[in-house]
Amino acid sequence: MSRNRYFRVNISKLIISPLYFRWMIDEKHVNELADSIAKYGLKVPLLVKKLHDGKYEILDGVHRYLACKMLNIGTVKVQLTDMDYIEALKYVDTVLQNTKRFNIIDRMHQIILLAKHYNMSPTEIAEKLGISTKTVERYLVIWKYTDDKEKRLISEGKLSLKRAYLLAVERKNGRKRRKYCILCNDFVDSVKPVFLCPNHAELMHKLGKLFKLLPAYDDTLRVLDVWNNVVNQLREQNVLDDKYVKVMEFLTELIVTLYKG
Repeated sequence: MSRNRYFRVNISKLIISPLYFRWMIDEKHVNELADSIAKYGLKVPLLVKKLHDGKYEILDGVHRYLACKMLNIGTVKVQLTDMDYIEALKYVDTVLQNTKRFNIIDRMHQIILLAKHYNMSPTEIAEKLGISTKTVERYLVIWKYTDDKEKRLISEGKLSLKRAYLLAVERKNGRKRRKYCILCNDFVDSVKPVFLCPNHAELMHKLGKLFKLLPAYDDTLRVLDVWNNVVNQLREQNVLDDKYVKVMEFLTELIVTLYKG
């Protein structure tokens, strides 16, 4: 296989592969590369595959390609390959050095595209990529049942794979598991008798301290007034969102229960 043939090609003959390995373009990274290329030139050639119409499909180096386009560079150095997409992905993965490595959403994106392109089952794609079938199946479910906002949160490390998978399974099955905050419906990682997300668990902790500071439980209006101030302060600190009404409804029921007890 001719995997080390290097030459220069007119940038107008390059196109981004429909099986491009990354999920999204990082504009900040493109700008950083443009600054570097303007000073030192393009150090790493683009990995390309020749098409029948004389154009070249970029398998790796799209950010570099976009940076060169930004700088109006006419020709760029490329590395021509006859590897298939799976071989190319493995090759790119082994030579990634001092660059932005693939994140978990990139991995999912790669599996989805390759499985669809080659019409492979989860088991077949797992064998080709050297990962477990279970991992592939989980990625397929997460990808299908999460939106772009959630995918972005996963890529930024703000949404765990465990949580994303549970959410996806629930949507797939059309039902919810009993592991959501009773106030805001946010996900609860730990199993407790009362299900509260971290934000509202903190609120209930503050409420407990508040009750202990009060001289008696017979002043319901005073309790609600002080609690209202606490919640408003936390909203100003961006701890609470607009689900404040649900919090107050729950608090009212809680106080009524306490009084009845």
